Amino acid sequence: MLARKQTGFTIIEMLMVILLVAILSAVAIPQFLDFRTDARDAATNAALGAMRTGIANMKGMMILRCGAAATAWPTTAALTANDITTAGGNCTAVQVANAADRRIVADTLMPENPWGPNQARTVTECVGAAGCDPTDATDCLGAAYDPNVTDGWCYNPTSGQIWANSANSTGPADEHTF
Repeated sequence: MLARKQTGFTIIEMLMVILLVAILSAVAIPQFLDFRTDARDAATNAALGAMRTGIANMKGMMILRCGAAATAWPTTAALTANDITTAGGNCTAVQVANAADRRIVADTLMPENPWGPNQARTVTECVGAAGCDPTDATDCLGAAYDPNVTDGWCYNPTSGQIWANSANSTGPADEHTF
């Protein structure tokens, strides 16, 4: 009688494969989780870059087309509305006739803050106790950073600086490192 040759994997071989997969997963999963943090940081940097460029362009437009003083920066209301001709701004719709030229950023709304709890598009004028700049340990309204309360963007209309108004993944100490 001929003996049949059995094929398949032994229990030892199966356990070794499961063990190897578990080890690889334990090493790889933390690396993939960091991608979310990196993506938020990159989105914040992109939004800040677009807004900072737009603010500088608007300052130039206000000086050239609207006769604003060289020290003038767009108002907080103009940033919130993403329109340089907003009430309280230095330009009128007659001076900047093209609606696309009135925008701080190309979109109709300001970008979202990816780190904020609500990912808000709001721009709040800063009134920080330490001179209202991105190195303050306070939010836009002068309170200590609270990632559950603060959101959107901080803006200093006297200097044209704008930054995220939320604690990022590494906490308030590194708040303005974007």
